[in-house]
Amino acid sequence: MDFVEHSLGELRRMNFRQFAHQALNFAMIVCSALMIWKGLMLVTGSESPVVVVLSGSMEPAYWRGDLLLLTMTDEPFRVGDVVVFKLDHRPIPIVHRILTVHENGDLEVDMLTKGDANPVNDRGLYERGRMWIQKRHIIGRATAFLPQLGMVTIAMNDYPQLKYLLIAVVKAVCHRKINDSSTTLSRRKRHRWVQVFLRWRPHNTLCSESITIFVCATNIRDRKLTAHFKEIKWEVMLDDIVGGRSIDRLEEIRGQVFLGLLALRSNVHLHLTDPTLRSICQLFSSQKETNEGECPPLPTTSEFLLSVFQLSSIHIIRMDNAFFLLKECIQRTNQLMNAILAQDVRGMEDIDNWIEARVTNVETYTDGKIRKKERHTFIFDSLIGAIQIGIPPETIKTSMRNKEDVPQYYILPPQLFAEDVSFSEVEFPIFFNFFIKQAFKNPENKVSVIGRAEHLERVKIVFKESVLGPDAHQIFVDEEISPEKKKYGYNIHIKKEMDFLTVKNKNGTAAPIEDFANFIPFDEEGTAYLRRNVHGRGQIEVKIVSQYGLLRFFEEEKYVASLDTNYYCNLARDPTPQLADCHFEPPTFGVTFLGTSHGFDKNGNTTGFILWINGRGIVVDPPIQTTEYLHSQGINTTLVNRVILTHCHSDHDSGVIRKIIEGEKIELYTTKTIHDSYVRKMTAATGLPISEYYHFYPVTIGGQIPIAGALFEFDYSFHTIPTLRFKLNFSGRSIAYSADTLYDPKVFNELRDAKIITAEREMSLRQFLFDADLIIHESGVPPVHTSIAVLNELPNGLKRKMAIVHCHTIPDTVDKLLYSGERITVPVENLHIPPCGLEHSMNLLVTPFEEGYCLASKRMKLISEVFLFRKISPTTLYNLYTDARIVKVQAGNVLDQSREDLFFIVEKGCVEIVEKSTGRRTIVRPGEWYGENVLRTDRDVVRTTEAIARTEAVLLTLTGDAFKNIIRKDELQGSRIDYDVAKIARNREFVHQVLSSTYLFQDLNNQQAETICSMLEDEKRFPRDFVIFREGDRESSLYIIKEGSVRLEKKTEEGGAHMMMTLGVGQVFGEMSLLTDLPRTATVVANENLSLMELRKHSFRHLLNLYQNLRVKVAMLVEQRLKENNKLDAMLSPRTIARLRL
Repeated sequence: MDFVEHSLGELRRMNFRQFAHQALNFAMIVCSALMIWKGLMLVTGSESPVVVVLSGSMEPAYWRGDLLLLTMTDEPFRVGDVVVFKLDHRPIPIVHRILTVHENGDLEVDMLTKGDANPVNDRGLYERGRMWIQKRHIIGRATAFLPQLGMVTIAMNDYPQLKYLLIAVVKAVCHRKINDSSTTLSRRKRHRWVQVFLRWRPHNTLCSESITIFVCATNIRDRKLTAHFKEIKWEVMLDDIVGGRSIDRLEEIRGQVFLGLLALRSNVHLHLTDPTLRSICQLFSSQKETNEGECPPLPTTSEFLLSVFQLSSIHIIRMDNAFFLLKECIQRTNQLMNAILAQDVRGMEDIDNWIEARVTNVETYTDGKIRKKERHTFIFDSLIGAIQIGIPPETIKTSMRNKEDVPQYYILPPQLFAEDVSFSEVEFPIFFNFFIKQAFKNPENKVSVIGRAEHLERVKIVFKESVLGPDAHQIFVDEEISPEKKKYGYNIHIKKEMDFLTVKNKNGTAAPIEDFANFIPFDEEGTAYLRRNVHGRGQIEVKIVSQYGLLRFFEEEKYVASLDTNYYCNLARDPTPQLADCHFEPPTFGVTFLGTSHGFDKNGNTTGFILWINGRGIVVDPPIQTTEYLHSQGINTTLVNRVILTHCHSDHDSGVIRKIIEGEKIELYTTKTIHDSYVRKMTAATGLPISEYYHFYPVTIGGQIPIAGALFEFDYSFHTIPTLRFKLNFSGRSIAYSADTLYDPKVFNELRDAKIITAEREMSLRQFLFDADLIIHESGVPPVHTSIAVLNELPNGLKRKMAIVHCHTIPDTVDKLLYSGERITVPVENLHIPPCGLEHSMNLLVTPFEEGYCLASKRMKLISEVFLFRKISPTTLYNLYTDARIVKVQAGNVLDQSREDLFFIVEKGCVEIVEKSTGRRTIVRPGEWYGENVLRTDRDVVRTTEAIARTEAVLLTLTGDAFKNIIRKDELQGSRIDYDVAKIARNREFVHQVLSSTYLFQDLNNQQAETICSMLEDEKRFPRDFVIFREGDRESSLYIIKEGSVRLEKKTEEGGAHMMMTLGVGQVFGEMSLLTDLPRTATVVANENLSLMELRKHSFRHLLNLYQNLRVKVAMLVEQRLKENNKLDAMLSPRTIARLRL
């Protein structure tokens, strides 16, 4: 009270001038505060630049009482952004994270939010009927915060008396003299950096005696919540470093900094404990003696990085591009420690900005004379020549396009096959060096292939099948010739024909594989040597050391370069771009050439083409670019789902594997001899049981085989390995293909005289092709291909029907040898190479009846391939077909709005579906369908979408009433469709918005996504720390995380639990037991409130059987998880644990 009376007394003693002065001061304070506030609004763009967190809904990211700084810029809002928004019916703004964003072009952007600590999204907080918030609701985006400073505001709101107490305290402070001379600049800088680190608040309760750093996935898609620098006393640590009171702790502090940065910048799945810190500190301290108060930089040499990676607790971690990441973190550790010692605030802020940038580095670690040649391929320029790492298909073409020598030395990566790329395609590099560089004359020019012994054995199998073909006991030609053909005495001694063309050594026998190339294995220590005489320098030795996937190169015993080949183990296929709009109408009968050249042409695609029969495609020897090309043209994979494989040379079969694993199972047509050779080759190249990934249909020689409505006749051509040629008839028109062959009547005479072929076989080799309307004939370099000179001798009538392939150009003239022995030059006439591409497709005219039949069969197939109709009886399918109506819509027009109950299938063109409530858009392409809700027999559904034709479209439509009338005869089928449609509607948003962005499911098309929707079980919810299943259980389901995160734990021999990894939204677990039928290999525990989608064993295996792109990814994932599991088992062995504790 005395203080109050004293204050009032001072106020009474003031004259007018003094009172005005005090009032003016107060007004200036108010105006200054207002100016600062308005200035912040102008700078940040937010109407409320600073807010206080009032609840715990965002823990552990932000805690109650944190002060947030907001900005409002033109940058689009993204999933994971923390925003402050205000709803019309709620006076207090809400601080939550964006869970989902729908970008609708020119329309408003819709967002769904959720508190990190809340079990559900915010739709319960919105006004009744509101499903999303828009930009107009958002006050700002949280960009920085000050911990707990807002507790003052909260306390004053909760306890108004504190306001008056604060006024009294301020008055008392104003009467004191403020002396801050003891506060040094360095102290202020240190505390500023302390505040930066305090922003990374720990939010997992772990052992306080250990420094444990790990990454755990949250319920925010595409975001990771990191527990940074756990249990580190930063303020004490910085005082220790700067004050010099605890120099002995320097290496420990530096080790903590390094491990913290490693956790921040990596995808760490395994936690690091005290033994890890001790081992890191010991390694760091062994590099250089430190003087008092000094912090010498850590080296970033490949040798030191290898030493760090070799630490058991580091090596066990699953890190993409590990050596690049270790180098980056060491460099930043050096930078941070130097900044702290120099009291360099800007240097500290640079580290902070680097961390906050959250840039995902995808670079591969390289050092020295390493350069990138092409995608996934690297070159080391050594003293003895270029050494290439990785051998993808058509790699020699890249060398020729770059005007470089084709390398002679190749190193196999640790994984020979990743997704859809084989890195062991040695055939053409070996051929190029053997024939063109004439290694058959000078063995020093032979290709050398370096790799692990088991990989070299696999590569030998690949090369043997390509060059030498199958052994005698692997040839089944006698069984493959049809009985009708045998009646006329037709026989093929294919092994003798192959031997006639094969490369022979000096002894006149077939050259073994070792004559073509050197295969050099790494020894037990991971070392291999290359030696070569170099002009002017004598013999040069290159030493190659492979340890933990790091290749290091030494020349003349000096280190020169290194490359991290673990890159190949983490290689994932690029996400498939959105399918283009389709403007191509497949012909009833015709051909589209995809390539017409050979494996040595640097600019042309290898020979392959599509046979169109009844509007559907059969691809013959697909070039490597086939999948990407058809996708870019808007051709659905199901439209071309049959493959004919003529033989196993890599310029003819390298694209088959990509076709096999692009989606649904394809049909593969070839003979048993060729098929078995391909299986041996690709099983060795990929490590997959490749024959399980497609349907194999063996063909016979000489019989009439119906395929897709045409009649095919197959026969073996004359080539170095078993090669299939064919001709087909459809609607009275015919096409013939020679495949790779030597067509030369003079050689045939020689073969007959040597009794290698029979008279019947000679007649077939001469005349098999020439009665067709279109003759596709290869040409190349004799004696294994047909020369243009020989083809030029054919009658003009035959030549006009020919399309020449396997040839990059046709010469204007050729030499001709006369019977007199004279050689003359003659012009080449009536021979041409056909143009490539869908726009140049050749259409063979057929009868109107066949055209009509083609259209009817195409539409019947469209209906039968709808997933919802997969179990409907043929009679019901026929009734659906007859009741379907054809609707044509011009580009830009809206589908008939007078009918809301239409189910439609796109036959031609593209249709855009727009949801009226959200504006979300979906593209429906040929072969896809939409409007399944109108098929439900248990309720009437009002359409909530609008269909707009992006291009001119032809649709097959079916009304809901018509469908119900047809399906009413079979209540079981109707209820099954109701069940599927309900599940699709329930799970569609999760599958399309979350699941389709994850590694396993990123390549799904609309129909595959709908199939998965129908197979998912009802959502399951679990509380925090709930055990989903235990290690050793026999439970058999695959789980997909919808919300929350889980940790995988393994038992230790001491009875404890060791965390193996953490998984977040969209990731899966449980797949290993489903595929291997083994017990669960780990215990799975909920980190937080958890929501899971279950895929049961029978559904999961059905999915893998349907979609081979998903099956390959699961196989790769299981292989990766098994490796991680084996690493952890080794880590948890008593010997390893004892070593770590030392």
